[in-house]
Amino acid sequence: MRVLVVGTVPPPGGEAARALALAAADLAAEGNEIEVLSPEFSSAAHRQARLDGFRLPFQLAAAARDFDALVLRIQPGLPFRPDARRLTRAAILALIGLALRGYSQVTIYLDTPVPIPWGLGGRPTKGLWSRATTVVVENAEDRKNLLAVPGMDPDRVLIAPRQVPARSVISTGWSLEHEEEPWAEVLALVRSRAATTRKMMGAGGERAEPTSPFDAPAPPGMPVHAAGLVVLRKVLRRLRQR
Repeated sequence: MRVLVVGTVPPPGGEAARALALAAADLAAEGNEIEVLSPEFSSAAHRQARLDGFRLPFQLAAAARDFDALVLRIQPGLPFRPDARRLTRAAILALIGLALRGYSQVTIYLDTPVPIPWGLGGRPTKGLWSRATTVVVENAEDRKNLLAVPGMDPDRVLIAPRQVPARSVISTGWSLEHEEEPWAEVLALVRSRAATTRKMMGAGGERAEPTSPFDAPAPPGMPVHAAGLVVLRKVLRRLRQR
């Protein structure tokens, strides 16, 4: 199954971003084909793009032709800013609900507090919640508020605290006390890949020397999105080995 994961993943984003990256890794380990689309251009994702406002529903609708399932993280700034007008928010949410019809499975992760101002119910959000196969919240209070939405099925609303899952710490030996170390290396690698790609695209440019322990020679002419795929694979492999 081809799965599109939409949301911020590391290096930026903190624990919520790391949890989303690990969720993507779990889906890949199950044999699914994963592609990560991030609104943060410093993320080690397959693709990066602006996703605020009306851009998100149109991106989702276009991608539905190529993907079977969707994992969408609703976070600050995605899909809209807190100061967006009510009519604008309503229109964006309604369009997202329509775009989700193109996916056979939809999992929605909600940051806390849920970044949908002025309530979770109402006609604009009906399509969003009705198309969600699973909704993942971070605490009991968010779950309670979500279940107040008419027609919301309690069996579809799960709680997953904002932290790196304990199982990943136990299975990999990765100590939370040193969790920032890998992401500093990842950020260095992302910058190195970007600089290398820019040099390769220039006339007569020389390849940059690797600056990270994750680094490995990239094929000549590798585009930025392909370099991002290499980065993400190396990040997830490193995390599972620690």
